Amino acid sequence: MKINVKLFDKNDEYGVNINRFFEEKCNGQANIVTEVITDVDMNGQTYRNIEELMSFDRYTDVYMIDISLYEFMGSLLDLNRTIILRETSNRTKISNAYIADKYQSPIELLEIINTIFDEYKVGVDKENDVRNTLVKGILNELDNDPTLTSLSNFDLRVKIADMVLLEISNMVPEYQAIAKMMQESVIGEIYSSIRGYGLLDKLLGDESITEVMINGYDNIFVERDGRIERYSEGFKSSEQLEDMIQKIVGSAGREVNQASPIVDTRLADGSRVNVVLPPIALQGPTMTIRKFSKNPMTMDTLQKYGSITPEAVEFLKKLVKARYNIFISGGTGSGKTTFLNALSDFIPKTERIITIEDSAELKIEGIENLVSMETRNANATGNGEIPMRQLIKSSLRMRPDRIIVGEVRGIEALDMLQAMNTGHDGSLSTGHANSSEDMMSRLETMILQNSDGLPLAALRRQIASSLDIIIHLSRMMDHSRKTVEISEVLGVDSSGNIGINPLFIFEGGNLVRTANQLTNKSKLEFAGITL
Repeated sequence: MKINVKLFDKNDEYGVNINRFFEEKCNGQANIVTEVITDVDMNGQTYRNIEELMSFDRYTDVYMIDISLYEFMGSLLDLNRTIILRETSNRTKISNAYIADKYQSPIELLEIINTIFDEYKVGVDKENDVRNTLVKGILNELDNDPTLTSLSNFDLRVKIADMVLLEISNMVPEYQAIAKMMQESVIGEIYSSIRGYGLLDKLLGDESITEVMINGYDNIFVERDGRIERYSEGFKSSEQLEDMIQKIVGSAGREVNQASPIVDTRLADGSRVNVVLPPIALQGPTMTIRKFSKNPMTMDTLQKYGSITPEAVEFLKKLVKARYNIFISGGTGSGKTTFLNALSDFIPKTERIITIEDSAELKIEGIENLVSMETRNANATGNGEIPMRQLIKSSLRMRPDRIIVGEVRGIEALDMLQAMNTGHDGSLSTGHANSSEDMMSRLETMILQNSDGLPLAALRRQIASSLDIIIHLSRMMDHSRKTVEISEVLGVDSSGNIGINPLFIFEGGNLVRTANQLTNKSKLEFAGITL
């Protein structure tokens, strides 16, 4: 539900009361947008402020609200108009604007809207009852049908449609009318529950949703436009949610159960999935899905979003072609994998590329000689694990021109660095950190905590000689994702620390070129590329 409240003064008493009313009444299930307006168009004439409107109407204490509920309530409501709230006894109408002739205050109007909401809720409850009766009844009947698995997708949909029509024909006339309006959506819901992912199909099909957070069967949150909101629907039971989880995990060749209650996997489109089951998840089966866009993000798209400047893109394009080793750092949700995908577009199409990931998410396009590998967790008996470190070592024997490691989190960072430093220039990887400097420290920590006896000085020299460029991304307060730093990794200085040479920094809301010059130009010169 969407409610737009337009006020001349957002801080006035009526505006505050009206906002509070809608927030409480909608219980978090409506998107309430309050906008301070500077002019009103009525009857072909524009009024720039409350004084002009008052002088025209000769009213006092005029307040203005635009309530847009008609999209969701249909003909039940007739509120597709502007309502002027006032405290005078004068009654009139102005074009589409409506001066209430019996509501002498916002409180009286709110009481009327309150009644309308209650009537609407009754209608919604009735629709839900009809839908639940159809869906549950037919699903229960199909559960006992031994021919179900042998039916093609088309035949199954036809069978469901016939069953829905039969159920509707047996309803009382009042419910028949409601059921016929939702007939197609009910057929789709039943089909999705059997051959798809049920409610999840609706969430995955919504392009405005970028992340799905399921905290138990009836407690779902989604992220839209960088903002988290509660989803009004839920699964019927924990059992239904867990069945769907098993279907997702099984289709990716993985398993999750009480003995092994945590798993990372992916959907067919590459969307990242994390599952935690009871007894670890106390509120019931928990699943988080990071959706990926159906259309891979390119550098052109990132420029349009303001995530990076054309100058920085051209600079990085030359570095990729010249086979500089590049590491992308950033916090959770900063867009590291998206940026890595976009950056890979600059790799020459004739090269042989090996990608290694925990869960396959990269969508490298245009490269025919491509091998993608994915780690595997141990099974219930503790056998069969294939970690990223093993895959990196194996990739070295596959004659790669470049190796792309989706994200390093542990000792595999050492193998990645060694690969970069042993003839596999132009390799790419990502990692979690709050800054470029922090990323250097994190790489040290990842390796040292799993490598007893490795001298810190030797490790730092290994990092400095392997990495050429580090790109740091950040998620801003307005939920946008920005490239905030592009730096050159220098050698180890006299104090034993890894030097960082900032080439682009985020300043004044923009990514700007610094006065620093790239010091290591040998790869550019060898490739015959000039900056």
